[in-house]
Amino acid sequence: MKNFRYIELVGLQGTLHPDDINGWAMQQPFNEDESAFTSDNQLLNREYEMSKYTIKATNQDVFVDSQARERRPYEGDLLVNGLTSFAVSSNYSLDRHSLDYLIDNPTWPEDYKLFNVEMAWLDYLYTGNRDLLESRYEQLTYKLNRGKSSESFDGASQGFTGSLKNIKGVDNFDETVGLVTNDGLIDWPIPERDGFIEGKYNTPFNAIFYGAYRMMSQIAKVTGHDQDVSFYEKRADRIKAELINRLYDAESGRFYDSLNADLTVNQHTSHHASAYALCYGVYSDQLMADKLSKFVANQGHFIGSVYFIYFMLKGLIDAGHADDAIALLTNPDDRKDQKTFAAILNTLKATIAPEAWSNHYKPNMTLSHPWGATPGLTIVQGIMGINPIEPGFNTFRIKVRPGNLKKLQVTTPSPKGLIKVAYQRNGLQAELVAEVPMNAQAELVLPEEATDIQITGTTNQLAANNNSTINLASGKYRISYHQN
Repeated sequence: MKNFRYIELVGLQGTLHPDDINGWAMQQPFNEDESAFTSDNQLLNREYEMSKYTIKATNQDVFVDSQARERRPYEGDLLVNGLTSFAVSSNYSLDRHSLDYLIDNPTWPEDYKLFNVEMAWLDYLYTGNRDLLESRYEQLTYKLNRGKSSESFDGASQGFTGSLKNIKGVDNFDETVGLVTNDGLIDWPIPERDGFIEGKYNTPFNAIFYGAYRMMSQIAKVTGHDQDVSFYEKRADRIKAELINRLYDAESGRFYDSLNADLTVNQHTSHHASAYALCYGVYSDQLMADKLSKFVANQGHFIGSVYFIYFMLKGLIDAGHADDAIALLTNPDDRKDQKTFAAILNTLKATIAPEAWSNHYKPNMTLSHPWGATPGLTIVQGIMGINPIEPGFNTFRIKVRPGNLKKLQVTTPSPKGLIKVAYQRNGLQAELVAEVPMNAQAELVLPEEATDIQITGTTNQLAANNNSTINLASGKYRISYHQN
């Protein structure tokens, strides 16, 4: 099945009335009342609604690259599709089913295969269901063997004879250098890669591997593979150390793209190299994170594809620069071919997330590509800061990072029930209203500079950890505080 938004009838004789045409619509059940978002920025509100409708319209029997072309899952797309689905829908089984399919039926980009590990871990965090981790543990370990073999495919070769099935593969970790070889998609189409120069040891691929090894270590701990825990932890630590030692330029605050086989550095600093490193936490301290963030934020202008911005935005928010992420999302420039969501909504007039910023960047782009729905997850998990701490939301975090926004309100699902958070700021006075579902606890993180904190509401609140972190049991709370 493919989707068509417009139909042209050619050669028809006679009179045709609108009621003479019928069509079928197929979609997963979708509960509109499970999720909502409003703010004092109308552009951001529209981006959320586009993201939510993208999930509603494109989620069917599996997550798909696009309903208009491939109509099959891709692992990189799964990151955005899955996380935005988590933000707006409690249909968790569709994510797990799509992931289960991809484990056996991988796509060609080498870095995409690593996202199976990431999404398996996130599925467990969001649902508390460890069945897939246990039944697919061995197959997930295969994803970490990305050495070049007969199954390696660059996406363009006409002579490829592999099967693209999940096999044990070749370990590509180089013990002498402390980095992995090979490379991934980086971004797509190729002109969107900001001039990235590939070598034998590539910064983006190693940054993603660092994250994958860390998460595989956590999966090993959950599933009782005790010997693997330290193995993957040590590999992650080594990659992080070597990336910083060999490929980070402290003076410019940027990562170089890659190392050659003779360990000479390709001294080009694409935004992609630094953005992937920032996203996966490849920095030694806050000062380094601040330098990377300044470069990645790119003076308020997106760089790369509408897919790649997931890594930009997540890195900025996790590093403490949500204000830069919000500035990128709320850029009002809607001129044709601008890399903004204002242009996507006002000029492209998209109602579902597109594959590219416009046809200028990808002439054969589709208008049904969930990998462009990053605003949805960024708003809920980033700006509103609602994320599971313990699997299944037994404990979850609320850390609102409003930037220059004055008013925010969100409803998002969890296995425990709906989570509702509202934020409002008037001058130096801020107020949060939080609703914690039954059988759950929330860790509310306020700004470090918050003073005069007042809490009213349900009486079974837990004690504060410190001045800026408050533990809340199930119930409804109103928290006001002074913020300079």
